[in-house]
Amino acid sequence: MKARILCVVFMASGCAINPRPAFDETNATVRTRTGLETTWMRSEAEEALVLARVREMLKEPLSPRQAAQIALINNRALQASLEELGVAHANLAAAGLPGNPEIEGFIGWPSEKSASKKIDLGFGMDILDLVVLPSRRNLARLELKQAKALAGNHILEVAAQAQTEAYELQALEATAAITATALEIEEALTEFAQARFKAGTLAELEFEEESAHRDELKARRAMLELDVRRKREEINQTLGLWGDLTGWSMEPLSSDLPGRDPEGADFESVALAQRLDLTAARAAIELLEGTLRLQKRTRLLPAGVRVGVETEKEDGVRITGPRVALQLPIFNPGRAESARVEALYFQAQRLLEDGATRARAEVREKRDQLLGSRALIAHHESIVAPRKKRIVEMKRGYYNMMLKGADDLLRARRDEVEAEADLIEARKSYWIARTELALALGGAIPGAAEGENK
Repeated sequence: MKARILCVVFMASGCAINPRPAFDETNATVRTRTGLETTWMRSEAEEALVLARVREMLKEPLSPRQAAQIALINNRALQASLEELGVAHANLAAAGLPGNPEIEGFIGWPSEKSASKKIDLGFGMDILDLVVLPSRRNLARLELKQAKALAGNHILEVAAQAQTEAYELQALEATAAITATALEIEEALTEFAQARFKAGTLAELEFEEESAHRDELKARRAMLELDVRRKREEINQTLGLWGDLTGWSMEPLSSDLPGRDPEGADFESVALAQRLDLTAARAAIELLEGTLRLQKRTRLLPAGVRVGVETEKEDGVRITGPRVALQLPIFNPGRAESARVEALYFQAQRLLEDGATRARAEVREKRDQLLGSRALIAHHESIVAPRKKRIVEMKRGYYNMMLKGADDLLRARRDEVEAEADLIEARKSYWIARTELALALGGAIPGAAEGENK
């Protein structure tokens, strides 16, 4: 049996280390939940393929989902974090190998010519490595499991971040367009006010109030333009875009909501079972628990056991025999290390409990935001907007009958336009809440209509 283990070990020591399967498994998990694909760039050829794909996608206005897809294949911080999979896989490969054997030698020349020189040769290795090899490999597998969960969670976070930033930009651009329209109306109102003021039919106070409203709209439009530029740069960072790749455009904010929002009676249990950050936390506990178990099993063993063969030649006589060296755990029996791992184990348990509590709270919060945003949108679309429109129509009728002036009609139209900004904000809040709810649930909303998560 020992010979078979040594044979496998020696064969494994010459195998290539390929972390791609670990990434493929993580990528498959994310793709199943979101329909989005991640790329791990580790060569110039792969970088060229990603760049070509990004350029092709940027030719058309981006949707939030397309922005997320670009981020998953081109975000450099995400690419850097994926290398943790390579580290964990390399640790797994190393954990399956014992320590390298040692060869030592000594040649001594006597001071007397009549005596012959002395030659010592030795070969040895730490057999304790072979004893703990299976346990050490199991621990490395848990480390890789944790790394895959963390990588998957980071992928989901980057996708959610890109989508959220895209929704925010869509809302800013829509609000800027509405503000520009309101400013045009206000410019006309100010011209009316100025003409009436010069004619003496408008008090100076009313003229100044109208002018102040126009100035406020100008400042608001300038601020929105700055916000749009700032948000575009945030998206450039998230999507890994620079140079000529920054000339992209974004689709308008969608007003078509899903037919219904899924019920969330069991959302909390779904989050606990599906969230990858909690999967990583559980793997950390398993890893520390396994480490403690290994330490307890080996606490009575020597700290090191080196065995080998030594041969010595002196005066033409060769002496060969086994050699054993024990490292006795006298001064450092390992109690401090065990206490450290035990503390980390209890810490990991508390962190998992805290993470589960936060996950439940996040799901409830995002679900309430989603439902509240939908209710607010319905209120605007069914009550506020029709009433504003009706007021404009009524004032147009009064204007046609010469019962109201043009300025009254323009003010009603301006109020109608400005009310649209609140509807845009509600729609933005809805789409962001839906994105954040999917993230809080581990990447997908159960019960959503086919294709809504993807």
